[in-house]
Amino acid sequence: MNATLILDEAGRVVIPQELRDALHLGAGDTLELESDGGQIILRPMHPTGTMVQEHGVWVFRTGKRLAASVADETLDRLRQERDLPEAPPPSAPLRPGETGRGAPDALESRS
Repeated sequence: MNATLILDEAGRVVIPQELRDALHLGAGDTLELESDGGQIILRPMHPTGTMVQEHGVWVFRTGKRLAASVADETLDRLRQERDLPEAPPPSAPLRPGETGRGAPDALESRS
């Protein structure tokens, strides 16, 4: 996005709303300023990340782009973990006379 900004008497500029929305910037956010020759570069500073609610879903924002491959790998891993069958509970060792089917076998005595 390109825009022409005008400095006010105090040396302030207004960042266009469209850009603030795209970068998730709000009042009180910190920006890093870098000057290089005839250029000024502003970078949002999100050192700890922020949680924001978007369309009813909480989203963690770090200020850095996430590669699509990282998102795909994470989703695949979570789906695989979700779809794993639950492991059966560990079984206790059998006692004499038990078959493992719940009830002990009847011991027959011959007289």
